[in-house]
Amino acid sequence: MKSMHKTAPFALVALLILLSIACSGIGGEALTATPEATATPEPTATPSTPGVPAGWELVESKKGNIAVAFPPGWTEFDLDPDTLDQALDQVTSENPELADLLTGQASTLLESGAVLFGIDLRSGAASKFSANMNVLKLDLGAKMPIADLTEATAAQLETTQTLTSAGVDVETAQTVSGEAGILKYNIAMTIGGEEGNLQAIQMLYLDDTTLYLMTLMCTVDKYPDYRDDFDQMISSFRVLP
Repeated sequence: MKSMHKTAPFALVALLILLSIACSGIGGEALTATPEATATPEPTATPSTPGVPAGWELVESKKGNIAVAFPPGWTEFDLDPDTLDQALDQVTSENPELADLLTGQASTLLESGAVLFGIDLRSGAASKFSANMNVLKLDLGAKMPIADLTEATAAQLETTQTLTSAGVDVETAQTVSGEAGILKYNIAMTIGGEEGNLQAIQMLYLDDTTLYLMTLMCTVDKYPDYRDDFDQMISSFRVLP
C-alpha cells in the first residue's frame, strides 16, 4: 500500500505534464505581431530585483501567487478570470489576426489550472510555432523530496509514445525561491499540419505540498536561440510572500 500512495502523485504529475504540453501546442499559420504589443500587468522589475536581467520584466500572477521574469518581446498573461479578458482585448485590438488563437489558448490553459502564460509571437513566422511558456499550480496533498518527484515523473514520461528516442534528461536548477527539478526532452507534435519535433523544458518546484509546473517550449531547431532565456526564466521563478 505504501508504494501505491507514493506512485499516485508521480503519475498525476506526469499526466499534468502531458496536459501542459498539449496546452502549449501553439502552431498553425505563420504569425506576425506588432512588436510593441504588451499585455497587463505592467512590469514590476527594478534593476535591483533578484533574478531579473536589465530590460526584462517581472510579471506577477495574483491567482498563482508567483512571479516570473520575461525577456523583451514576449507577451504575458496573468490567467486570472477577473483580468484576463481585459488583457486579451488589449493585445488582440492591436493584433486582430491573433484573436482566435490567443483567446482559445488562454481559455484552455485557464481550464487546465494554469496561472501564468507567456508567448513570443515574433517566433512563429518562420517556424509556424510560437515559443511559449505556462505555469500550472497543483496541491499534491503530501510533502516529498523534489529529487524523488522529478526522477519518478521522468520515469513515467518515458513510458509515453509521444517522446522521441532521446528520452528524458533530469537536472536541477536554482530559482529565487529555492531548488527545482528540471526535465528536458523532445516531443513529436503536428506543427502547421506537418509532423515536427519540439523541445520541452519543464521545471517542478514544491512549496510545501503545492507543486508549480513551468513548461517552456519551442521548435528543436530554435532551442539554441532560446536556451539562455529559458534558463533565466526558470532562475527568476519565485513564490510571492
